[in-house]
Amino acid sequence: NNNNNNNATRKLLEPSYSSDQDSGYMSEGESLASNPTEVTVDIAGMRRETQLIIAQLRKSESESDIGEVLINNSPNIIQCNDQITQEMCDFSDTLVFKLVKWLKNLPFYSELTLTEHTKLLTSKWCEVVLLELTGRAAMDRDDDCYAHIADSVSMLKMQLQLNMADTLDLESVFSDLDDILGRVKQVVATLSAMKIREEEKLILKVISLLKDEFESRKLTEIHSVYMSTLKNIIMLNGHTDVGGRLNVLLLQLPLIHEAAMLLLKSKLFYLPFLLHCLLYK
Repeated sequence: NNNNNNNATRKLLEPSYSSDQDSGYMSEGESLASNPTEVTVDIAGMRRETQLIIAQLRKSESESDIGEVLINNSPNIIQCNDQITQEMCDFSDTLVFKLVKWLKNLPFYSELTLTEHTKLLTSKWCEVVLLELTGRAAMDRDDDCYAHIADSVSMLKMQLQLNMADTLDLESVFSDLDDILGRVKQVVATLSAMKIREEEKLILKVISLLKDEFESRKLTEIHSVYMSTLKNIIMLNGHTDVGGRLNVLLLQLPLIHEAAMLLLKSKLFYLPFLLHCLLYK
């Protein structure tokens, strides 16, 4: 029941912060990335502001530990058994709980309304999960991502043909899975080739969360802050083509969105398959 799910999400999102919590992000006017002449003058200030935001995002990440859920709590879809439906329900419940915890620990959480919290989570949670998944897969691979994923897909299809040929329309399953994987593989390969760093992944998840959700001035300002933070971290990491790297990172978001829409259309049926293909070693 969608109404019950939304009510449950709203309940989980009710604030649990203290009123004196520091939001910890730069205002748009303080963003050095928007004023190149100041970058050479106050690198130390930019570094302090950027490191503060990264520290807060790392704290949010460690408190929620979404990656741990994806790795260790995913249903074993390969071994078809009578408990698989319950396992998938339990996995989804745990994932939603962790996502809510992640959102509640973001630096700007206390500045948004409950309605905004709920809308952001319900509309963008799948994209956040896919960014965590693709970023983690990219950072775990030092060589040919396509080869690793291709091997995983081949093994998955072989096991499904052995175990589930009588219960699933495998031709349809493989076609749908290939549509999703086509987009996800491209993202993983790109992020791996550019050697995405953990802090870039953390910021990109927040940008994805806020992308296209500019119904309030506050959301617009927060999005601008994290865009500037991403530029700053790229610069501080010593990349000379800051704009080029930034554009490549942001160009992954439409592919993530497309893959998320396909996953949601399938009612997340393919998420365990996707986890197997990307995280299998």
